[in-house]
Formats: sequence, structure tokens, C-alpha cells
Amino acid sequence: MNGHAESGSVNKPAVARPEVFRYTFRSGTLRRDERRVSGKGPERILEEKGREPCPPAPLTNEMETERRATEKTVPPADAILGDGGPLTANSLKVVAMALMFVDHFAVVFLPPDSILRAALRFFGRIVAPVICFLIAEGYRYTSNRRRYVTRLLVFAAISHVPFNLAFGYPLLPSAGRIFPPTGVIWALAMGLVALGAVKSERLHVALKPVAVLACCAAAYTANWNFVAVLWIVAFGVFGGNPGRRILAFHAVGIVCYLLPAFLRFALSEDGLPPFYQTGIFLFVPFLAMYNGRLGKKSKATAMFFYVFYPAHLLLLFVLAKITGAGLL
Repeated sequence: MNGHAESGSVNKPAVARPEVFRYTFRSGTLRRDERRVSGKGPERILEEKGREPCPPAPLTNEMETERRATEKTVPPADAILGDGGPLTANSLKVVAMALMFVDHFAVVFLPPDSILRAALRFFGRIVAPVICFLIAEGYRYTSNRRRYVTRLLVFAAISHVPFNLAFGYPLLPSAGRIFPPTGVIWALAMGLVALGAVKSERLHVALKPVAVLACCAAAYTANWNFVAVLWIVAFGVFGGNPGRRILAFHAVGIVCYLLPAFLRFALSEDGLPPFYQTGIFLFVPFLAMYNGRLGKKSKATAMFFYVFYPAHLLLLFVLAKITGAGLL
């Protein structure tokens, strides 16, 4: 046999096959998909023995334009969220639930002229901006926005009766009230719809303010009404710019919430001076401590946050009836 044939019988050392990854461009960043590329078809990247790993795919003109625009408008994550803040989204929800219960307990059980009631309600003002902020965050990260809105609408309906029972409002339309009051979840749902309209690429830009105004009108009889709608839109639109986000929060809070209360020059509906409503500004340090993470994720935890709202209202109503101490 010739030398060429004999050399073919010698075992050659195995050549390490390079790892090949798929690269995608998302949110202004070229990211590597950690899953190996495999299988047949046009998506497969061919390999040859001894070839170096595939470099990142070149950016198209559209990708390069998006990348440059993102670099100019979106600061790095540590500039937005801070470095190592202690509060996750779940932590903020727990804070909101605790303060909500305290705030509503004060409304149901403490007299209007009580200093303790004013103090508890002052700290309770943190709840609405926290929840509105989390709704806007949920819009950014949810995998199914339609299901997100549907879930809010379902719990808005569930919460209607407990809310009106706890605070002594009529369950059905009455004289002077075409639409009865309802809980804050309805306002949150309308805020989420308004944010979706503003972010929509299919809706004409001239119709977006109309959609927001329609959602504000629909939320008018809900707790926190159009203020919650506008906060959600503001947090969602300026989510990547912390300065504008805080500015928009203050603008909505002052113009739509505090200014009307102070211009009445009278006691608010619950018998307290309007000064306690300035507690909304306590939201700012909580936002500064938010680290941008969800926290421990589970379906049971997520559902508990929804169930808590109607459940705690029903509990307050039952306690007021049993003890006879309720003031409403």
C-alpha cells in the first residue's frame, strides 16, 4: 500500500468543535442567545472543523440607528435604578399593602378630627403612586398585556361590592350618582389601557390623547380616579428617564391632586384638612430604593396581591359590623 493510504489508518486527534450561538439585537444591545444553534433549516449556522466561533452578526442600518438612539436617550441601568437598592417589586407591594390596610382602618374606625387618623392617612398617601408605578413596570415586563388588563378588570368587578360596603357608598346608581363609586383597581385598569394606547404603534398619534382622556373619564368615579390613570401613563412613558419620571409624578400629583384640594379651602371629604395629602411625596425615597428586580416569583404570591384588596375591605366591613365601632 502507498504511504497516503497507510496514513489514513492513523487516529487523528479530535478537533474541538466551536460553540456557535445566535445573536439578537434587542433594546439597543446586541445579546447572545445562550442556547446552542442546532437542527436543520435556514436557522442553522454551519460549522467546519477547526473554524473559530462565529462572530456577532453585523448590524443592519436599522439596528445601528436604534443602537445610537438608545445610547443617547437611555442611561445605563445603574443610573436608573441605583446600585443594589434594597427594595424589589414584591417588597414595594408588601409596603403598599401594609400602608393600605392602615389607611383604610383609619377611615373606617377613627373619628374625622383624630390626629392619629390624619397621621395614618398621611403615610397612606404613599400607596397610590407605588401601585401606579408597579402597574407601569408590569406593562414593561409582562408577557401578555391583554391578559394583564383582563385580570385587573376581573378584580375590579370583584372589589366593587367590598369597597362600597367598607366605606358606606351605594352599590348601585342613585340620585345624583349615575355611576356609583368603585375601588382603585378600576382606575388601575383604565391607566393600563391608556398606557397601552400611548405606546401603541398602530394607533394614530392624534388619537392617543383622546384615548387617555377617555380612560380618565371612565375612571372618574373610582378611588384615585384620573390621577391614577395619568400617573401610570407618566411612569410608563418616562420609564427610561428617571429625571422626567419624577418630574411627571410631581406635575400630576400637584396639578391634579393637591391643587384642587387646597383650592377648596375647606375640609376634604373625610373631614380632614388637605395637608395630609402631601404624603404622596414620600413615594420618592421608596422609588430611589427600588432595585428594578421582581423578587421571588410564584403564581401564589402574584395572586395574593390581587386577592388582598377585596379581602381586606371585606374584613374591615365585617369587623365594623361585629364591633359596632365603625364610623361609616
